[in-house]
Amino acid sequence: MELIIDKETIENLEERLVEGIKNNELHFLDQVLHDDLFFIAPNGQIITKAMDLSSH
Repeated sequence: MELIIDKETIENLEERLVEGIKNNELHFLDQVLHDDLFFIAPNGQIITKAMDLSSH
């Protein structure tokens, strides 16, 4: 089954994510961020979901 999401929906979801980050909505962020999330900071440090949530 193919899931098709239009551009407007993606933009709205992205806007909601940014609002959640700006407002430190930990419960919301915990729900929407994947448990295996990680990213690499400009200094090379690997940041996990738990580390990201604890920074809010």
